[in-house]
Amino acid sequence: DARDEGLTSPDMLKEFLITQDDRVCPICDDLDGEQRPLDEPFSFGEQAPPVHPSCRCSFVLVEECS
Repeated sequence: DARDEGLTSPDMLKEFLITQDDRVCPICDDLDGEQRPLDEPFSFGEQAPPVHPSCRCSFVLVEECS
């Protein structure tokens, strides 16, 4: 919605962000840094975390580098 209303750049992407500590699981560790267009799901099939119960991950918006 923010992109459609002109509040963000049309080049914005979402990037998967893990909690980088000794409790990060292998599933999420592999997703760290994955970038997708805002309207596309991440590789685990959903638009945003959580990936599993007790997931502590999130995502951030980043500008696409060209």
